[in-house]
Amino acid sequence: MKKILYLLFIGFAILESCSKKKDDTSDSSGLSQDIQNFVPQTLIDSMQTWGLVINKGKTPPMIDGVYNDSANLCTFDNSSYNYTGDYFANYHYKFHDQDNSKLTIELDYNDIYAGGSDSASGAGSFISGTGNDFTVFTDVKGVTNGVNYEAITMYSGTITNSGIKNLQYSFYMKDKGDDPDKKLIDVGSARIFKDEDGFSEKLSNNDFRSAVLKGNNPKRLGLSAGKALPER
Repeated sequence: MKKILYLLFIGFAILESCSKKKDDTSDSSGLSQDIQNFVPQTLIDSMQTWGLVINKGKTPPMIDGVYNDSANLCTFDNSSYNYTGDYFANYHYKFHDQDNSKLTIELDYNDIYAGGSDSASGAGSFISGTGNDFTVFTDVKGVTNGVNYEAITMYSGTITNSGIKNLQYSFYMKDKGDDPDKKLIDVGSARIFKDEDGFSEKLSNNDFRSAVLKGNNPKRLGLSAGKALPER
C-alpha cells in the first residue's frame, strides 16, 4: 500500500513539475516571438514612456489598405535637434498581405510631396493587437541622402471602415553608415509622430503616392537630422 501511495505521489509531482515548466515558457508579453527577436523590451518601455501607444495582443484586426497621414506632427524627439512640435513630410502608408496565422504584414510607404525620396516597397513587418487596435513593427534597412541606415519603426492606431483613428508612427535609429555631414539623426535617437487631426483617411490603391494633402506639407523627413530636403 505504501509503495502504491509513493508511486502516486511521484506521479503527481512529475505532473506538477511539467505544468510549471509549461507555465514558465508561456509568453505573456502579448507580442509574437518574431517581434521580440528584434525589438528590445527596453525600447518598447521607452516608447510607451515617451507617448507611443503599443497595442499588444495576438488577434489584430485586418488593416490592409492605403492611408493618408497628414499633417504629420512630431510629438517627441530626443535627438540633438529636438523638433518636438514641428511638422514633417506627410506620408502614404500601404499595408498589404496581412497573415494573422503568422502575425505578419507587408508595408509600402512614400512621402507625398512632389518627387518624394523616402519610400519602401514590400517591407516585411509583424503585427500585434486586439479588437480594432493594432501596432505594426518593422525592421527597416535603407539608404536616404546617400547614407545607409537600419531603424525600427512602429505604427499604431485603431482601424475603422473609413480610415485609421489616432495613427502614430515612431522611428528609432538602430544603426547607420558613414555620415560625416550629419544628414541623419544619431544612432539611438527616436522620434514619434501623429496625424494631427487624429484621423488618417483610407484611400484607393490608385491614390497611393499621389499628392492627397490636408494642411501643410514640410519637406523634412522623419529620419533626417533636421535639415529640410531641397526643392526639386
